[in-house]
Amino acid sequence: MAASLFLGLVWAVWHLPLFWTAGSALDDASPWVLILELPAVAVLYTWVFRRTRGSVLLAIGFHASWNLCTVSAAVAVVEQWRVGVVILGLTWMLAAAAAFGLRTPSSR
Repeated sequence: MAASLFLGLVWAVWHLPLFWTAGSALDDASPWVLILELPAVAVLYTWVFRRTRGSVLLAIGFHASWNLCTVSAAVAVVEQWRVGVVILGLTWMLAAAAAFGLRTPSSR
């Protein structure tokens, strides 16, 4: 859990330049959304990886579905895409909390 949260923070810092890059998907958005969202998503990636006995392919598929959902569906469904990104971020955080709570005793 701690390693996933740390990796998520590093991942968020890696993406910070996109907030100040004109024309990027994150241009003029709040960096706090990503700083909260990506650690939660990292926990979910770790959960998928561990629950599939180390399948990198399924973790990659989960990443692809996450990108598809956040980039296309959130923008298409919600008129104000920033609100959609915040909602998706909160959803990922709740899912990560649920995945952490559903761990089997042997995986703790």
